[in-house]
Amino acid sequence: MQSDESTSALHNFEHVAISSHATLLPRELERFLLSTGMAIDWGPQTSPFTVHATRTSTFISAVVSTGQTTVSWPRMHGRPPRRVLFLFSKHGSNTVRVASETVEMSAGSAVVVSPGRELVEFTAAARRQTLLLFSVDFRALGVPFLSADRKIHLLNEATMTSMAYGAWHALANSANPSSLHAETITQAQAISVARALLAQWKGPEESGGDLYARAKHYIRVHASDPDLDPTRVADALGTAPRTLQVAFKKHGTTINRELRRKRYENVQLLLQGRPTAPRLEIARQAGFRSLKQLRDAGRDFSTEVLPNSTTKRNSD
Repeated sequence: MQSDESTSALHNFEHVAISSHATLLPRELERFLLSTGMAIDWGPQTSPFTVHATRTSTFISAVVSTGQTTVSWPRMHGRPPRRVLFLFSKHGSNTVRVASETVEMSAGSAVVVSPGRELVEFTAAARRQTLLLFSVDFRALGVPFLSADRKIHLLNEATMTSMAYGAWHALANSANPSSLHAETITQAQAISVARALLAQWKGPEESGGDLYARAKHYIRVHASDPDLDPTRVADALGTAPRTLQVAFKKHGTTINRELRRKRYENVQLLLQGRPTAPRLEIARQAGFRSLKQLRDAGRDFSTEVLPNSTTKRNSD
């Protein structure tokens, strides 16, 4: 085994640079990945590879250069699933698989994988591949922007994807910040990029250019704002509230119902990472003003309403 490892640390940041011709990963890289809540299975790797990575308590940004390969991340059990995983592919056609979902990635594209316990598999078809991995604790992102019924989300806004790749690639290869102030700003900016990427993702019902699709996307991104109501949604889209209500009525729903549904969905996503958190805190983070609003939404959108005893205990 030939491996060169170097690490440095300042406050909350740690940087690692590794090059290896081994079939087994250096222990330093394994330790980095374990800190993200995942292990790694490199598969029958024979090509040399290099890794440059930077991590903090909330995220890890890593650039891996290697040959044609399959990499899998067994996400750990025994802890709440809290990691959102971004994968960027620079060369060739590649595949990402999570459970029964598969997404084909072209050169320059990216995907984001929702928190969960399922195995994540990445297969690189190109003879030479540069893979960027950004793993972040979704609690640092605030309210989740992802869809609850999907594991993999393809990010196809080229400008945003390119910007994120450049920012996180530079972060993985850069020296540690020279001061605590610079560290704080760098961490905040890295997380802001993740929020921006998640906000631009569009689900199947949001991909059209009609008023209903644009409103669905706006509500998903901004549902955590407790002041968001039909009038504010209409104003943001440059239309009249009545016109927007008619668009929703054609789909058998209302703006208020969609707002409540999305906020309730956000509660479920937030509870995955913080199952013991006070329910009132989670409700407010999702955009509800009270536990009563949360319980009412639960009766409409879930067959399992949060127990009153749990709700009361956590609201104290």
